[in-house]
Amino acid sequence: GKAFVGISTYHINLPATYSSPSFCGIQLNETTNGCGNKCTWKIEEGNKLIIEGSGIMYDYVEGESPWYSQRNSITSISISGVSSIGNYAFIGCSGISEITIPNTITTIEDEVFYSSGLKNINIPSSISSIGSFVFAECKSLTSISTNLLSLR
Repeated sequence: GKAFVGISTYHINLPATYSSPSFCGIQLNETTNGCGNKCTWKIEEGNKLIIEGSGIMYDYVEGESPWYSQRNSITSISISGVSSIGNYAFIGCSGISEITIPNTITTIEDEVFYSSGLKNINIPSSISSIGSFVFAECKSLTSISTNLLSLR
């Protein structure tokens, strides 16, 4: 696939085998809102983006996630309960360096972390699908940890 286009990754821990609705319509100055049919988001003190709920997050087009205007100040992301991370969700979030994807996530859609500041990521074995260009242009990415046996 194309998940890692444009990065220089120095260390990837993989097992023996590896294979590869619409905008929320919410205002950017709100501190908590929906980002999926059963998902909410808020930015807490310390610039931590919290996404919680159940089901799938909305897919976005570049620059239209509800927290996009704050992408450079977000320092960490906490996700709980949701099953899918939508397209372009964290594109350009240059302040995040590390994220652990929870075991509830089964799908990471296209360009989710494109051009973000990620240095480390842990991908759980619950992931069954990773979209195109998910980690593209993540120039600081040096460590990916996973127990995945295969991806689609």
